[in-house]
This record gives sequence, C-alpha cells and structure tokens, in this order.
Amino acid sequence: MRGIFRDALAEFLTPEVWIEQSAAVYARHLTPAELDDLAPFYRTATGGKLLSIQADLTDELGDAAEAIVVENEMAFAERVDEALAAAFAELGGGQ
Repeated sequence: MRGIFRDALAEFLTPEVWIEQSAAVYARHLTPAELDDLAPFYRTATGGKLLSIQADLTDELGDAAEAIVVENEMAFAERVDEALAAAFAELGGGQ
C-alpha cells in the first residue's frame, strides 16, 4: 500500500520540491547561525549516516507508533468517547 502512494506522489513530490519545502521548514525553526552549526556535523561520518538512514528511521518510528495505536485501539476509543461525553454532556441525550 505504501508503495502505491509513494509512486503516485512521486510525480508531484519531486526531490527539488522536497528540498525547497524542507529548506522552508528548517528556516522557520532554525536561525542561519544554528544551520551553520549543524553543517559541520552533517559533514562527519555520523552526520552522513544519519542523513542516509533518516527516511528509514522515520518509517520505522511511524510503523512503531501505528502498532501502538492498533494494539491499544479499543482503550483509545473508550478514552476518547469518555472525554467527548464529559466535554459535551449536553449531546449525550438519552443514550
């Protein structure tokens, strides 16, 4: 499933577009001086490795988060239902 979405998005989410958007996001969160501080790190072997595995790390963390949600789906739904019922008691009616 993930491959299908990636292939479909590849037409619009080109490396150039991704770099442009990434630069804008980094610029909103880091000053030019902070970006300059990071540059030497990314030139190291460790920094290069981090860059090369970043997508894998993000995928694995997303998969782990999804597994936690699935594992706790019922408890999560119950807590959301309870919180909504408490926050919007007037909508509870006679149910």
